[in-house]
Amino acid sequence: MRAEGFVKRWERQRTMGRMRYAALHAVGFPMLLLGLALGVRAITGEAPGGVTPLTVAIFTVGGFAYGLIRFNMRERFYQMAKQDDLT
Repeated sequence: MRAEGFVKRWERQRTMGRMRYAALHAVGFPMLLLGLALGVRAITGEAPGGVTPLTVAIFTVGGFAYGLIRFNMRERFYQMAKQDDLT
C-alpha cells in the first residue's frame, strides 16, 4: 500500500528534526535560483535582472517557512496512518 511506503520514509526523515528538515527546504530553491542566474551570466555575460541578494534571502525565508509547514503536514498524515494501522 502507498501509505506504508510513506510511513517508512517519513520515519527515517523525521529523525533529522523539524528545523533541519525546514533548513533543507530553505536552501533548495534559492540555490537553484542562484545557480541558474550564475549559469545565465556565464553563458550570456550579463546578469539576469531580478536576482539580487534580497531575492535570494526572501526565497530562503519562504523556503524555511514552507519546510516547517510541510513537516507539520507530513507529521499529521503520519500520525493518522499509524493510527489507522492500530485500528
